[in-house]
Amino acid sequence: MKLLDCLFRKKSKPNIPPIPPRETIISMMYEEPVFICGSVNFIYSKDKTMRYVIFRNDKGIFSYILEEIYVFDEDEWKYICIRDNALPATWQPFTGRNGNSFFENYDDLLKELKAEPEYKLYFE
Repeated sequence: MKLLDCLFRKKSKPNIPPIPPRETIISMMYEEPVFICGSVNFIYSKDKTMRYVIFRNDKGIFSYILEEIYVFDEDEWKYICIRDNALPATWQPFTGRNGNSFFENYDDLLKELKAEPEYKLYFE
């Protein structure tokens, strides 16, 4: 009889915290400890919702990628928040960007980066 009770007993739903407000999420993502293999520097936009990640490979060649904050929707958050240290958002490549050039030095990279329309719009 106990076996039947166990089979038909409703399972309790895990306690799912609500997704924090957008301002809190942006603050969390900005303060998030960053450990990206090969990353040299991060340049954040004025509102801290976008960033350039600058990489340097083992041969000394520099490259960069533009990322934006992606906030999880309710269904994604229900799945992700099971982990203890889960954040309600993640960094993802900026939409519409395919790739970037490679540079021999950091100064050339910054010169190219500052000429991009996204940099002029969101970072200056």
